[in-house]
Amino acid sequence: MTRTTRMPTTVRALTLVVTLLTVLAILPPAPVAASVIKVVALDDTQPEFGAGSRTLTAVIPTTLSNDPISGQVTEPYAGAKPGDQGGLAMAAIRALRWGAIPDSPLPAARTEIGAAVIGNTIWVIGGSSGGTGYQSTVYRGTVNTNYGQPGAGVITWVTSTPLPSVSHADTSTFNIAPRTNAAVAALRTSGNAGYLYVIGGAVSSGIDTFSSNSVIVGDVDANGNLTWRTSPTYRLPSNVGLEGARAFVHTTAAGKTFLYVVGGRNDPPGLVGPTLSNRVYYAEINPSNGNLNLGGDNRTWQSMIMPQAVWNTAVTVGRYTNADGTVTQDLFFIYGGGTSATSENVDTGTVWKGVINPTTGAITWEDSTTGGNAVIPGNRNSHGAVEFGGAIYLIGGRSGGTINRNGYASYVDPANLRIFKDGALNFYQDDFGALPFAANPGRRNAGVVLVPTSNPNYAFAYLIGGTDGTAPSSQVFRATIGPNLDDQTFYPPTGYYYSKPFSMLDLINEQQATVRKMTWLTNIDQANGGDIEVEYRVYSPSSGNCADTEGGWTQARDPDAGGTRFSKFNPSGAAYAINAQEYRESQWLPPGNCFQYRLTFRRGSVPNASPVLLRLGMEVIIPGNPDLNWPANAVTTTQNTDGTTRGVEVRLRNQNLTDSGPTQPANVCHSSQPGCNPEGTFFVDVFIFPPGVTPISPTLPLFAPGGDSLSNPALAPYHRACLQIPKWVMQKDTTFLIAETFRWSDIKAVGISGCVSAATNASRGTGKILRDFFDQGNGTYKVILVADTDTDLKGLVYESDVPSGDHVAERNNVSAIFDVVFVAGGSPPPPDGGPQPPPDNPPPDDGTRRIFLPLVAR
Repeated sequence: MTRTTRMPTTVRALTLVVTLLTVLAILPPAPVAASVIKVVALDDTQPEFGAGSRTLTAVIPTTLSNDPISGQVTEPYAGAKPGDQGGLAMAAIRALRWGAIPDSPLPAARTEIGAAVIGNTIWVIGGSSGGTGYQSTVYRGTVNTNYGQPGAGVITWVTSTPLPSVSHADTSTFNIAPRTNAAVAALRTSGNAGYLYVIGGAVSSGIDTFSSNSVIVGDVDANGNLTWRTSPTYRLPSNVGLEGARAFVHTTAAGKTFLYVVGGRNDPPGLVGPTLSNRVYYAEINPSNGNLNLGGDNRTWQSMIMPQAVWNTAVTVGRYTNADGTVTQDLFFIYGGGTSATSENVDTGTVWKGVINPTTGAITWEDSTTGGNAVIPGNRNSHGAVEFGGAIYLIGGRSGGTINRNGYASYVDPANLRIFKDGALNFYQDDFGALPFAANPGRRNAGVVLVPTSNPNYAFAYLIGGTDGTAPSSQVFRATIGPNLDDQTFYPPTGYYYSKPFSMLDLINEQQATVRKMTWLTNIDQANGGDIEVEYRVYSPSSGNCADTEGGWTQARDPDAGGTRFSKFNPSGAAYAINAQEYRESQWLPPGNCFQYRLTFRRGSVPNASPVLLRLGMEVIIPGNPDLNWPANAVTTTQNTDGTTRGVEVRLRNQNLTDSGPTQPANVCHSSQPGCNPEGTFFVDVFIFPPGVTPISPTLPLFAPGGDSLSNPALAPYHRACLQIPKWVMQKDTTFLIAETFRWSDIKAVGISGCVSAATNASRGTGKILRDFFDQGNGTYKVILVADTDTDLKGLVYESDVPSGDHVAERNNVSAIFDVVFVAGGSPPPPDGGPQPPPDNPPPDDGTRRIFLPLVAR
């Protein structure tokens, strides 16, 4: 049967050749589904590791080098992904280092300022220039956050829109702009844009000094322009004015955003004496416009009674997940503070922990350390605090009436999400974390803020203004927080990392898979000790969202690590070790839609050294198999306008027709082929029987042991052509066209072992187009095609789980017998016409290799 189509200038007739015998009809039913291997490089670069969740761990930069480099963390070139090279290490605690001298001074001396950060800008609001010289000035400082570059950390200050004149008390008609010791917080919406919140503060009418009840909101655009709102007019609750309170904004795990105001002193207008606030006031923020949900009167706050009333305290807030990933808390800590409304020299060192309900914002108080509340080594007030990477630093302030330079460091224990406890110790007092001598005797009532840098492992902390007890200061001191090459960087005993949840569809373009092998690259010096434990899980959440993680963890332990270790020490003289665990089929987890891994870092006996994870990858088992077979139009002819045969085309299909599993590409390794080369080529052989000759159906395996002769010698006269096909062209559910212009290897000329690809024949000028093998004149030829020929049934493309290869997916590599009606005497196709032969190797992809090195190249 012939089907003809016409095109301009040349009539192209596709001769759909009649199938005489359908091989599938006589083959046995398929047994169990097959499965294949894919190699997946998961995380290697800083952005990739940065996508996970870190608890006392940090992303660090690494350097590509095959040899160790003193003072640097290195990893090999082989297998490295493009981009900023990075790894994971424990987050340094006691890692705050002050610059020796101040820089980037404020435009004017200020103490009792309010300070907050939006993006890379610091906002300094109000404060005092001494005595009752309260100020309405607002300064915006832009920080150079390009860590490691010239000028990093330098602040450029400009004067911004001053505070507006507003009413500060229900019983007062004074509209006043200047205020000092206000609580200030910020909500960043994007870049350097967001909202500023100024709550309370002390104001002076010229006759009386009292605590403000006003709450004002400032809109900050992307260019840093500040506009103070005149409406709505927010206030604290009736009869409440606050100075020396602390404020923060936090967005919870439920996506709700709240403003919190902690403690403070309430000194009302008139003759009534001051009292301390024992409450945390809070209100929900609408992030789209910055509005506070304070009811119809704009002053209906929610509140929670504090364990103790304090003012001039310090607060940090964050979201933390415990070590085993079962508990996530939005929480804050309150660090000491003043405990007397009439004396600034009375204070406490107690630390309180508040847990925030992620939906309602309500607060529940818990012990801040094991067995009770944590305690700062010395009582503290008028200080600041910052948190970075799970480590906490208390900065500035005074103990009682004594200003000092003391620095205190602690961290959140992942085991219980409380301040760590070592015996009776909750905080380290570090000489190297103390304010520099240039700040002697110290500073109180300064602004203390944290600004992240371009390097996720480092941040800048700033102490801005304040007083040394004699006069307000314009000085700004900068500290760098992060790993330091000196011996005064300390790491906690343990740290944890949870990777982002991976979708199998995103990873490998497959719905489901399971893990066959985990591979990870580490840098662990035996002299320092330490270890890294790798665990993973494969799961299929009912929601279909991989972020809804579930299921237990499977451990990965390199069998050569020794003892109870999980990862190996670096070999002698090497800067890294290659770790792997391969799982037997009986250990495979059920295939799932999602994957996640977690790491437990354990510090060795040397407290200033951390183990490092450099890369992590895996081999996965995917249900399904490639299935090379021949469609009904596997052989077609093209015709010239005079009816003669111009060319012969062949089509090979990869489609799983033999079981219920999905089709897999030919360039993958089967689950029984660990270590195979997923690329390379396979062979297609053509048997052509001239008119009048009864065809002989080939049997598999096609070749006798040794591969230099056919297993059925009777077929030899009709074994005319062969071709190497690159595996990569046979992707899932693909039909590959061997065009009429492709040049086949001539078995009679080069023998069985001389078979090469069409691209090779084209470059050498060897081989012939398939038409030229129909050399016995006009008539109907019989053609049989055989794919993936070898000396055994499995061939070079494994298409089933059956060890012998005796499976329908292998046996359908032999085609049906096709009738090819050939009319000799016409012109061949133009040699440069039609598609070009594919290259033997796959074309470059987007730069991401599927092979994870430092495994041996596949």
